[in-house]
Amino acid sequence: MKKIILLLIVAALFLSTNRVHAQSDWVNYKIDSKLSVKLPNQPASANGATTVQTKDSLTCFVMVINMMTAGKIDSATLANLAPTDDFTNGIKAGMLGKLPGATLGDVKTGKWNGYYCYNIDGYTSKKLRLYFYIIIIGDDVYCLGTIFPEKLGAKSKDDFFNSLALN
Repeated sequence: MKKIILLLIVAALFLSTNRVHAQSDWVNYKIDSKLSVKLPNQPASANGATTVQTKDSLTCFVMVINMMTAGKIDSATLANLAPTDDFTNGIKAGMLGKLPGATLGDVKTGKWNGYYCYNIDGYTSKKLRLYFYIIIIGDDVYCLGTIFPEKLGAKSKDDFFNSLALN
């Protein structure tokens, strides 16, 4: 009986240390009043995007586009457009226009906490992996992304996207 209890304690300690280790040194970044995400270190802002690059060449970025300001599209109109194929195809086409030489896979649609979301992955001609997670809340479109060398692996990317939280 004592051996079983000891094994359970060791297993619990092992699992809790691995979970904490994944993001223990990451910085909580409040995007705005709606969302927060953890970043590998203190972010910098440039050209409307918040970016972070790690020593191992992982780049994480966060960008918020207010559709009312950018295209006079209010939240009700955006909610009607969000589930359509035209909107989804427009997201991909717009991204390809901004990422010359990139190849993007299919856009996967879904819901995150009741909000429309889109997953897109791809790569560049320079063997960099691209992952994007886009969420629509009200008339704001949140784009979270990562860029990293293929050899790096996806663990840090997953830590970044999985840390997304409502405020």
